[in-house]
Amino acid sequence: MTEPIETHKYRTRWQPPRQRDISVLLIVDPEEPLLTTVRTAEPTTLRHNVLTLARAAPVLGIALIVTMASEEATDDVLWKELSTLGSEFPVLTRPTFNPFDSDALTRALLELGRSRVVVAGLWTEGCVSHAALAGFRIGYDVEVAVDCVGSVSSDAHRFGLQRLIQAGCVPVRWRQLFFEWQQSWNEGAYSQSAHRSHSRSPGHRWSLPCLPRSP
Repeated sequence: MTEPIETHKYRTRWQPPRQRDISVLLIVDPEEPLLTTVRTAEPTTLRHNVLTLARAAPVLGIALIVTMASEEATDDVLWKELSTLGSEFPVLTRPTFNPFDSDALTRALLELGRSRVVVAGLWTEGCVSHAALAGFRIGYDVEVAVDCVGSVSSDAHRFGLQRLIQAGCVPVRWRQLFFEWQQSWNEGAYSQSAHRSHSRSPGHRWSLPCLPRSP
């Protein structure tokens, strides 16, 4: 008779890395003019979803990088909420659709030494796709936050996501990402990030009673 495997013996030998320790949040083109063209979600909802992850990232120790399509990008173009996050993160400009054409981005990712890139931003079939596909081909594990990306039409958005999924990128919603990153309601820094992120939107107040408030 086969003896049952005592799995707890193996858990002490190797633990998979925590998602937040290997993740980079890459926000592509969070520009005010582009947001006005989005037709696949309410612009305010899309902005909220992206900003929720952006606010949580520095509290949870997740690297945050913003990439902009224009080399002449200014604070007037960047979403003002990102410029007032209160944490330091690079805002990298580039001359092409593909963020990985920027040497500054590839250097920043190499210096971070993390294996997972979570992509959010605009547009799904455009620069978001370029970023996700290029990252995947280089060897990163790429996740696309499907409710943190948008486009000018439902077809462009839908087929853009299908293209990414067929190529090997993983679709995920922002709330699932948040839970994977956070892991516990009761860890001080993480409960702080949850309260900070959720309390910004009346549509998500339902979750506040189970979140410890930050001091």
